[in-house]
Amino acid sequence: MGEKKGLIIAYDVIGPLMAGPGLRSLRLAEALAPVLPVDILAGAESQPVAGSPVRFVVAPQQGNEKAFLEDYKVCLASSTFPLTHPWLLDASIPLAVDCYDPYVLENLFLYRDETYGEARFQHERHLKAQIEGLLRADLVLCASQRQKDLFIGALMALNRLNPALSSVVNDDEFVAVVPFGIEEQEPPQRGSIRGKVQGYGLRDEVLIWGGGIWEWFDPVNLIEAVNELKSKRPNIRLHFLGVKHPNRHIPFPNKGKEAIRLAEDLGIKDRHVFFGDWVPAAERGKYLRDADLGVSFHLVGFETRYSFRTRLMDYLWAELPMVVSAGDDLGEEFASAGLGETLSNNSPEAIADAISRWLDKVKLQPGEFAGRYSQLKERYRWSRVAEPLREFFIEPYSTEGVRGEGFFEANLGDLNPAGRPGMLSRIIYKIIRGGL
Repeated sequence: MGEKKGLIIAYDVIGPLMAGPGLRSLRLAEALAPVLPVDILAGAESQPVAGSPVRFVVAPQQGNEKAFLEDYKVCLASSTFPLTHPWLLDASIPLAVDCYDPYVLENLFLYRDETYGEARFQHERHLKAQIEGLLRADLVLCASQRQKDLFIGALMALNRLNPALSSVVNDDEFVAVVPFGIEEQEPPQRGSIRGKVQGYGLRDEVLIWGGGIWEWFDPVNLIEAVNELKSKRPNIRLHFLGVKHPNRHIPFPNKGKEAIRLAEDLGIKDRHVFFGDWVPAAERGKYLRDADLGVSFHLVGFETRYSFRTRLMDYLWAELPMVVSAGDDLGEEFASAGLGETLSNNSPEAIADAISRWLDKVKLQPGEFAGRYSQLKERYRWSRVAEPLREFFIEPYSTEGVRGEGFFEANLGDLNPAGRPGMLSRIIYKIIRGGL
């Protein structure tokens, strides 16, 4: 029997067309491949990517999961794995759980327009999955220091941070920061918008929205701002890089429909505002290279504070100055480095003023920003950000036996003077025993 391999379980589509979660799974696998052979168990309808050193495998048939895992010594799974691969909860393989996408907070927006019953159902099933993943994890990954604080709080509440664990695992060995990275290769110089997409001229001023239009984003005020700017800057163009998710199971976003409807009502769709098809991951650099500014605006909420905007990483990769909403720490980091501006006021007027100001900077001082990107870019290369996960894959460890099992039913109830389990105890107990 040969050397055991590493396994990555992704929950989203991987292939020519993929969103951030799929791309993250693939790039982390590629970063690990030089030290350990890695297989990916990818989402439905995934396709192998040309030139990638990782191999795709199919999920085991029910009942054969234990035999399937015998080929692997360590595993990384998205924190949604209890929904799609619940058999991993009882497996003994050392497991890193990737919590970079705070989907429980995203769902507060995603299901806002649904009935209360549907919104509650989706919230509780995803919360249960998040808790089950944290209870099972041997290593928890997050994308930023702010996210790390969020999950440390969750782990503390679940008694994963307990005296037994602390005696065998260091803090940074249990909760590690692995940001979304940027590509190792620079984006191509040749663009794919100016003079190539109908409605674009070679001298247009191009804003790019580098990702989907999900329910927690605010494209509406941005489109209003472009409508306001067009009289003073008739060559302004706003390009949405993709609206319909490549995963066919994810419906067309309502916020995307709202944005398209507004652009049509204002008479600027396909004139000043363009909604592109989802761009292949390997091609997105060509679109980014044709832009003057990267833009991203979002609504106020918990999702914002703990987000890690992967589209901002693409702006960094392509060395695009950016105008974005305030509230997330990545945007603040780039603004502090002089690479853009964050707005606490997302009114169309404030957005229009900031965009106009930065377009003038780019035009009048084209070389001013070049030296500001290199240090940050090297810090966020995939090969560098993957280091904590690489260490775990080389020398995996298990926290079995020190996970705080039995804490809630055995201890929290004793703290209640009436002799009954406290409310928190009952809630957690019901979640880990099968749902609310």
